[in-house]
Amino acid sequence: MVRRLRGETIGDEITGTIVAYDNTTEVFSVLGGSHTAAGGKNAPGGRVRAVLTPREGTPAAAEAASAAAAAAGTQLKASTSLGDKK
Repeated sequence: MVRRLRGETIGDEITGTIVAYDNTTEVFSVLGGSHTAAGGKNAPGGRVRAVLTPREGTPAAAEAASAAAAAAGTQLKASTSLGDKK
């Protein structure tokens, strides 16, 4: 598992059987390999998982920040019904 921080928060998280990360170039490679299924037998198709955040100063980061701000402004309202049934 590799966790790359942005300040004090986790920006990126990569998990797999083998993770190689070059800190100088910030390039990583991940292999899923096989994993052990129930009963101790090897199962094909091990998976990798990557959660990546956009770098600051990019259009993708601005879009993500805008979406987060819009979601923060949305408030839930209590309702006693499921709405109009048509």
